[in-house]
Amino acid sequence: MEANLNTLNNAEQRKKNLQELRNRRKNKLNKRQINESEKLDDNDEIINEITVESVVEKYVKETLNKEKEKTSEINLQDLAPKKPNWDFKRDLEKKLEKLEKKTQICINEIIIIRERLKESGDIFSVPTSIEEMC
Repeated sequence: MEANLNTLNNAEQRKKNLQELRNRRKNKLNKRQINESEKLDDNDEIINEITVESVVEKYVKETLNKEKEKTSEINLQDLAPKKPNWDFKRDLEKKLEKLEKKTQICINEIIIIRERLKESGDIFSVPTSIEEMC
């Protein structure tokens, strides 16, 4: 019986030792997790300070401020067209329309004259250039 008691006592002692080891290990793991989470929190603060979003936000704010300043200052040179002859083109468009009509009328007359000459059989006397017509 004593042998049984010794083995039971030894078994209980082993159980206690194993339980203590488990508890120590859990405590160490918990401490590590706490330390790691604290480190992560510290890193999050550092990361939050220097992130792409923060840099982009600063850049956007700067550009918006610059654009507001630009819109408040209206420059007449920016409003005017870049090409210096824009007003000449605008004025000449009306005159060119009249000339275009006259040109079309002349082209039609030339075509009619050529057809008449071809019908009459005098093909060689058909003018081929403007100089010959004049």
